[in-house]
Amino acid sequence: MSKKTTPPEPYAILERLFDRAGWVVTPDAARCLQQLSLDENDRARIQELAQKASANTLAWPEQREADFYEFLTLFLDLLHSKARLSLKRTKRGA
Repeated sequence: MSKKTTPPEPYAILERLFDRAGWVVTPDAARCLQQLSLDENDRARIQELAQKASANTLAWPEQREADFYEFLTLFLDLLHSKARLSLKRTKRGA
């Protein structure tokens, strides 16, 4: 029997927010949303913060920064997912 995984709470909150809003975007907007991503400097900073977190050496401001990056990554994942679904629906309706 497979066990359903529960998404992290911030992701679930965002999911409910988009669902209540009736998420609808044009195909062009969906393609633009799919292009949103963090740049190389941000990805490097995330790695640096992750290493410090593993070593338990994060200062409080760095923990806040890491938390924000985590939230932002979840938000981008959700936007990308919603954009893919929107494009899929558009293809089926065409």
